[in-house]
Amino acid sequence: MQSITAFYLASFVTAISLSTLEVNSSFADQQRKPEITARQIEFFLTLAFGEDASAAQRRMVSGSDSARVRFNGASDKDKASLAKAIAEINSHAGRTFYVLADSGASVNVSIVGPEYYIDLVPSEAKNLFAHYRYRSDRNGQITSVALVMRSNLAGIEKLRTLRRHLARAAGLVSSSNFEKRSMFYRSGTEAYEFEPMDRAALRILGENAELRGKTMTEVRAALEARYLGTGTP
Repeated sequence: MQSITAFYLASFVTAISLSTLEVNSSFADQQRKPEITARQIEFFLTLAFGEDASAAQRRMVSGSDSARVRFNGASDKDKASLAKAIAEINSHAGRTFYVLADSGASVNVSIVGPEYYIDLVPSEAKNLFAHYRYRSDRNGQITSVALVMRSNLAGIEKLRTLRRHLARAAGLVSSSNFEKRSMFYRSGTEAYEFEPMDRAALRILGENAELRGKTMTEVRAALEARYLGTGTP
């Protein structure tokens, strides 16, 4: 009787153990990141280097870790939008590019009236709603960013602008016609959130920010070696 009881007990424990392994395996599958494709690498390269004839001569730039961001003169609602955009960029990149700050910021976001663009670029004043400028050091690390947004942007437009331009200021510096479903589509994007290709580009940037300072040819080879098992790292 004792041996039969012991047999059923052992079988029960084994069943529990196998069930636990299956649950853990399923969880690991859900957590496992999807593979980066050759198309996603090409898209990333167009954002990091541009699509013009000078792209091959440029060197990759990327933001520093935990760059401090300040939203000057913003309402609480605008600051909440900034916090949301930062959280999304950091999450998709798998890297803390930005943190909110009240002082000592290297990334400054400002709200300006429409007259700002009339004075800056009179011929394009009606079409300009935001712009950014960045500075980088000789190693390709972005050291300061200034993002200016028009005060008459609707809340959802402000959030889209923050997403797009802060992602650019992290290293996805160019617009591109490579992918229409993208926040960075040059010919006029309808995207308000990061699309799948955008999220892949942010992930590639976050996982390879240390490639800053390298040429497009060097970066392409490193990415293909890492994600596709081809090329030379």
